Amino acid sequence: MKENITASKIEKWIFYILQKLVKGKFVITEEMKLHNSIVLCRVFLLMDKTHALLVHDSYANQRALFYEMRHLKLERNIATKDSCLNTKCSYLFPSQIQMDTTIRRISRMLSSSRNEMHIYPNSKGFLTGAMALIHNCSSYIDCLREFPDGWCIPGSIEYLKQLHFKNLGAQYIIVIEKHGIFKRLLEDRFVHYLPSILICGQGYPSVATKFLFQRIASELRLPCLGLVDYNPHGLALLQTYRNPTEKETSDPEKELTCSSRNDEFSHIYWLGLHFSQLSHLNLWDKFRKPLTTRDQVLLAKLRTQLRTQAENHQAVLEYELSAMQDGKVELQAIYSLGHSYLSRTYLPFAIFHYEDLVPSI
Repeated sequence: MKENITASKIEKWIFYILQKLVKGKFVITEEMKLHNSIVLCRVFLLMDKTHALLVHDSYANQRALFYEMRHLKLERNIATKDSCLNTKCSYLFPSQIQMDTTIRRISRMLSSSRNEMHIYPNSKGFLTGAMALIHNCSSYIDCLREFPDGWCIPGSIEYLKQLHFKNLGAQYIIVIEKHGIFKRLLEDRFVHYLPSILICGQGYPSVATKFLFQRIASELRLPCLGLVDYNPHGLALLQTYRNPTEKETSDPEKELTCSSRNDEFSHIYWLGLHFSQLSHLNLWDKFRKPLTTRDQVLLAKLRTQLRTQAENHQAVLEYELSAMQDGKVELQAIYSLGHSYLSRTYLPFAIFHYEDLVPSI
């Protein structure tokens, strides 16, 4: 097993370092670059923690490790000019930067990925709704009861692969671009009003968030809907959920060139915002902003790519993309229509007519 191999690598490295220290030789290698005692202590402590994770088959994210070790200090005796010894005390992990750097250093030393070390990146996505998470057929998590503010999606793909899902009455899967909109729907108890599953990637989703979306869509077989800003990046964002890559990219324009397709996820219906909706609600003139140069470049790529897709919605799609040339509007514009208008009026109407909307393909 990979866990046993990685644990063995850690044991060998610790033995090697101790051998060098016993002989009075300081450990400096190209892989480690352990140039001072603080760096050496960080590596030792984190290797010990990683070994414990592997032995107990448990996982931890980078942020949690930082908070667990941020209180640790190193005391050193420093000689002054008058030959006196002063004790200097310093934190081993004064910020998240030192933790992240040490993790990368150990990963290089072991030639192992973070997943193989049972360490995953900090969460960037959230999940809630009428569903339960089942881990290894043992632990059972009711998302609404146990995580009323949303379940933080872990960054470990290996952990997500072990999950199974039980539908507790959800009728739809809704992908949401912005965390603020996600939180507003939670405050309005939207998933109680209209049983559904909400997934938020806080902007462009991480690899783990995209992977989880595909797993849920594959197992539960529910209609998938997307709620994003009315701008080119909103549409590009929906496409990233259908075109997950092995490595996360921060460039959405590169995502558009991804050729991998999975027929099981052939439709994520573009729920909103639409130009037609904005016009009907008198929001277009009030909240419209001009497109940036980057927006215009991305829109041109989208029009080229989508022109041969969405066969049953060609005219509607072309109309929406043509109108987008004149400006963009953020989802928060809907707040101007009333505190609960988004959850009680706008979304229910759009969802009940989702089959008439444009699928993002």
